[in-house]
Amino acid sequence: MTLLMLPYPLLYFIPLIVGCGLGILIALDPFLSNIMANWIDITVAGINIFKLYPYELSSLILLAVFLLPFVKQILENIFINIERTFIIIFFIGTYIVSLTKISRFDLSELVIILFSMLLLLKFMVENNRFKVPPIVILNFIFFASLYLSSMNAGVMSILDNFLTSVKFTLLTFLISNFIHDRKLLGLSLKVVVVLTVISSLIGIVQEIIYITLGIPIVGFVDAKDIKLYMFEVTSFGTFLRVPAFFGTYKPFTLFLVMAILIIFNYLLYQKPSGLKKNITLIFSILLMFTALILTFTKDGLLSLFVGVIFSIILRKPPFIFYLIICFLIGAALYLSGFLDDLQKEISSEFYRGEYRIRLQLAREGILGFMHKHPWIGVGLRNTREYTGHFYGWPAHNPFILAADAFGIVGLLLYVILLGFSLLNLIKVNLIAEKTSDKWIARALLSAFIAILTLIQFTTLFLERFMWMYMGIIQACTIVMVKNTRTRCAFNEQSRS
Repeated sequence: MTLLMLPYPLLYFIPLIVGCGLGILIALDPFLSNIMANWIDITVAGINIFKLYPYELSSLILLAVFLLPFVKQILENIFINIERTFIIIFFIGTYIVSLTKISRFDLSELVIILFSMLLLLKFMVENNRFKVPPIVILNFIFFASLYLSSMNAGVMSILDNFLTSVKFTLLTFLISNFIHDRKLLGLSLKVVVVLTVISSLIGIVQEIIYITLGIPIVGFVDAKDIKLYMFEVTSFGTFLRVPAFFGTYKPFTLFLVMAILIIFNYLLYQKPSGLKKNITLIFSILLMFTALILTFTKDGLLSLFVGVIFSIILRKPPFIFYLIICFLIGAALYLSGFLDDLQKEISSEFYRGEYRIRLQLAREGILGFMHKHPWIGVGLRNTREYTGHFYGWPAHNPFILAADAFGIVGLLLYVILLGFSLLNLIKVNLIAEKTSDKWIARALLSAFIAILTLIQFTTLFLERFMWMYMGIIQACTIVMVKNTRTRCAFNEQSRS
């Protein structure tokens, strides 16, 4: 009875707590398994079941035994609330990749497989037709073009392209089908914000533990990747580039930028009246911004700045406001001498710093693409052959990577995919009339611009986040267009 008295939206986040508990269980499994093996002796064929290999299964077996009586009820609840269950469990899996990764699969990918079968079953039971959004069709065309590069990349690239194409196409299909109304769209954004805030807390704790104990607690991540990418040497010492449980800090940066801009636009348009709610939202932004700083990604901070400025411009304050702000900022920068220092810093960075290396990688990637395999590319596995970098780094730009890996054909289709999503967002912003719709449309658009800015400096080409985001954009477009048509039809009936 107590559970039923909880506020209705709060019920949605009970699975979040359960998911966090499962993540902690998996992370602490070796410790729990040793305790159980010492306390309990359940021997089968001369082997203690708590000492089974791999050890990750041992305490999970015990948990599964305890849950067996509730399996039927759990499955019934999942099928009744299949959309909400997918949204919550999928995003949880995305946020705990380094805790649940087994070989090439993690929890979010297993969720995609499971819910694809459940969605198929639901359509069969309810005798409904599949809804195939345009973004899914474009995905089919884009990923079909990737197989052309197999002529240059070898047989193994066929398997790589097949797994990637199936995973991302299913992801956009599921998101655009499960998020089919305004409440589910709002729920998905809330889940992203809540999980990002929790991950920010985890990231800050990771940094504190590393500074005090020197131990990088980042989940199950390859030791080579930790050594190469997870540390930042500064004048104050060596810091951990906090990844939470994403596996690396780059996907974490994408979610941080997205979540901050969601809350920022909510504050711009909704203007919540309660003091407690305002403090909570502002504190969440500060928490996530702190985590973003601790990732030590300059491109992340730059993209967030671009997204915030774009959000303010879309809010349409008086034009004189822009002139006054620009004048004050310009005067402050000039009088402080900051512009001279900035010019020297940028010049030093491009001639001797990290960006000099990135420019060289980009130059080599472009030249290699133009002179070797311009039409169908060399395959995603072989893009590093163009650069010849000591660590095998490819060009740090998704468009150059698309050209290197899949040639002009793949590059054009990749641009069409992103361009289609951008046009959808523009369309949604033009038709949004209610304030409750406007803030979502503006948040998604400003975050998309920020994300496009961010990925220009990374190797995030075939990255799950981008396809997840394009799926959300397609779902938002379908929902907003449907609501607009319904509203117009209602208005016409009222007039007649």
